[in-house]
Amino acid sequence: MNMKKNLILLSALFAALTGCTQKYELNSEFTMPDELVSPEKVVLNVTSAATVELSWTGSHAADGGVVLYDVLFDKEGGDFSEPVVKMTSDRGAESKLTLTHADLNTIARKAGIKPNETGSVIWTITGSKGGITKRFDGYGTITITRGDGIDSTPEILYINGSAAKEAGQAFRMESEGRYVIFTRTGAGDLFFTSEPSGGTKFYADATGKITEGEGKYTVETASETGLSRITVDFNTLSIKMEDVSQTVRLAWGISYDNPATDAAVLEYAGNGEFKGTGEVTFSEQSWGVEERYYFIAEVNGSEVCWGSDDGTGAFLPDGTEEHFYIYENAFSQWSNLWKMDHAMDQSNVAFTIYTNKDNKWTHTYEKAGAIVYEQPASAPAELYIYGSAAETEGAAFRKAEEGVFVIYQQLKAGKIRFGSGEAESLKYFHDADNKLFIGSRDADVAASEGVTRVTVDFNTNTVKYDQIGKDVTLIFAWTQVPLMTLSYQGNGRFAGEGNISFINPGGWMEERYNFRATVNGSEVAWGRIPELCDGENRPDAADTPAGWFYIGEYPVGQWDNLWKFASELENSVATCTIDTNADGAFTHSFMKASVDPVPPTMVPSELALYGSGAEAEGQKFRMAGNGVFEIYAKLKDGEICFKSSDKNYFLDAEKGLLQGEGKGSSTSSGESVTRIRVNFSDNTVSFASVDKVRCIYIFDFNDVMTLSYKGQGTWEGEGTIAFRQASWGPEERYYFIPTINGAEEKCWGRKDGVTDQQPDGSADFFDIVEFGWSQWDHAWKFASDLNGAAATIRLESNKNGVMTHSVTKK
Repeated sequence: MNMKKNLILLSALFAALTGCTQKYELNSEFTMPDELVSPEKVVLNVTSAATVELSWTGSHAADGGVVLYDVLFDKEGGDFSEPVVKMTSDRGAESKLTLTHADLNTIARKAGIKPNETGSVIWTITGSKGGITKRFDGYGTITITRGDGIDSTPEILYINGSAAKEAGQAFRMESEGRYVIFTRTGAGDLFFTSEPSGGTKFYADATGKITEGEGKYTVETASETGLSRITVDFNTLSIKMEDVSQTVRLAWGISYDNPATDAAVLEYAGNGEFKGTGEVTFSEQSWGVEERYYFIAEVNGSEVCWGSDDGTGAFLPDGTEEHFYIYENAFSQWSNLWKMDHAMDQSNVAFTIYTNKDNKWTHTYEKAGAIVYEQPASAPAELYIYGSAAETEGAAFRKAEEGVFVIYQQLKAGKIRFGSGEAESLKYFHDADNKLFIGSRDADVAASEGVTRVTVDFNTNTVKYDQIGKDVTLIFAWTQVPLMTLSYQGNGRFAGEGNISFINPGGWMEERYNFRATVNGSEVAWGRIPELCDGENRPDAADTPAGWFYIGEYPVGQWDNLWKFASELENSVATCTIDTNADGAFTHSFMKASVDPVPPTMVPSELALYGSGAEAEGQKFRMAGNGVFEIYAKLKDGEICFKSSDKNYFLDAEKGLLQGEGKGSSTSSGESVTRIRVNFSDNTVSFASVDKVRCIYIFDFNDVMTLSYKGQGTWEGEGTIAFRQASWGPEERYYFIPTINGAEEKCWGRKDGVTDQQPDGSADFFDIVEFGWSQWDHAWKFASDLNGAAATIRLESNKNGVMTHSVTKK
């Protein structure tokens, strides 16, 4: 999602949360304004979208920090000791207050001005900083003419009528004169009362205008969801009805886009309440425990966030009711979250959303017992691997036999879990004893020593990890000499290239072979499965069974479990590939060397860009992942290809990435830079445009400087570094925001596991990793002596195989 560009006002409490360790003295001196500015007369039209601005000039803080303002309104002749209305200025700190006509109508009504009459209200401001509050010595006057209105607004409003499926239910007063209710509705009539089933009556006429008296508002079409949010606004004399989903997700911020990871789903239970119980399990991330959450609902078919009113951070419950209050916001992943009480971790938790509890929109939660995990009673039809440790999240297991699933992955140290579908429709995990359970937990795993074979056995409900060597050798049975070494290529594939020559030891042709692998430090044979094929056959025989190339694992024996090479491979150079999961089979294949372009089977150790369209021939790619190479370059109209030490690769518009003689076409980057990703795991090539790279302060999104492209994957910028001024002191955190394909959705930032303080001399402090954008994550801190200094920032997308940057003081 796009970054919010608005300045976010932060509290000193946030400084503690973000690791700021320096202490600063707070200067609370500030001056009040010397002038108030407002219109002399306003004729109200409560249906108008026009606004009225009150402002003041001349106020400022001695230290350049933030002064907070409140605006007080009173009746003409009042002294503001008991103002009729008190409002916070725009954003709390701007020297103005923007009011709608409906706002002024409420102020006028509370000041005693009747509908269709003219009267005056007075206003002034207070300023506060560091616990000191001052009031402006004077006031402004506004003459207001009201139009039609209702002054007898009820203390409580109730819904009634044949369309009200919960007749007599009370509205919540969201603000003065504005009432909101979540309630079941259908087709029929609505009207509103000051008592559950009587008192003063109100209705909306055919135009939607709220009127006092006998009458009904006709709802011709029932809500599509059966649940409505109705807003009755006496300030604007209007009614608004919205369809609301009957279910609300309790989503974790870290995985909001995967409903399968939600802590709970709350269902509408009547009387404006949503209820649901779910398993709460906090996740472990590189920065620690991740417990941030919000609610996601649908209003008129679009997702909205029901979250906190804090757009900058999330905090644990502080003992106040206000912590749990709910506000509706446009969705942004890391905004408007709460932190859940840590006592809820590893528990069943009952959640309730109250849309009107003591006239507040709020929520609660409480333990509903410990989570009792059950072991699976049956095996799923398919299984996938997930978690931070996975080489490829969402990769499918191979079904080795009924109830047993196997996958080969180069694991990272981290978390792992399993799911029965690509959306983790049913989740599994294992405990410290490798026993398998149903549930949404993660297990800790170590990094692979080479490659890890994970076996999930639903017959015994256990998980087993075997360490497989990164290299597998193809052995000629007669001589026991390796013909080629197959190295791990990623995603469960091994591949190698070599010469194949049959021998004639005693008047017969000898062409038998199998593989040798290392499993948990011991050598094993990967060989022919006798039940599937006859060892006397060649794969080019007419009756070759489908499973001829399938692989089984056996003890090492010179003459056991051997295949015969195909006749066409004699005296040839060929590539051999072992695929541990080719459409559900553990199998292997050969591809004879050919001058014709073919899909590559092996990942090269290095790659470089060539052709008439290249910015500079020979520019090297950076290996960005298992089998994935990346380069930033300014392309020209022409042709490009990619070369390793001994092979040529190119993109075919129809067949994808090919190995062999040929070139693909290239299009000029124009004013942009092109990012090329060559992926040997799925034989694809992708292109993206990078229009600019900004180095920004994360505090307020202001630019440190914009970097210009200098060629061969390098950007550079020069300027003065001036730390931002926050309430807690100088703010020096930064990262890079590239514009990729026209959007600022990615952050080039500090990699996980590196200090979030000033440079500590570590070799990888300045290394760059691309992340989905999040305001407060993955930032570096400038060295303290750079504040106010002229400097050069240089970003290199491939410096000795690493994407990194440097900051040099001039």
